[in-house]
Amino acid sequence: MAAVFGSQTIAELWILHPAAGLNGRSSIDLVATPFGATLVEPYLERLEDGVYI
Repeated sequence: MAAVFGSQTIAELWILHPAAGLNGRSSIDLVATPFGATLVEPYLERLEDGVYI
């Protein structure tokens, strides 16, 4: 995840805060369930590709 954000510190901050692309939920809350994890992974892939919606 640090590769997506450029640093471990930024990645750690991102995982704790609500993300617009995750309907205002934080990724740390979503990855607690198998379904939520399936939402976070493609979102990170889109961020890595420069798609922010």
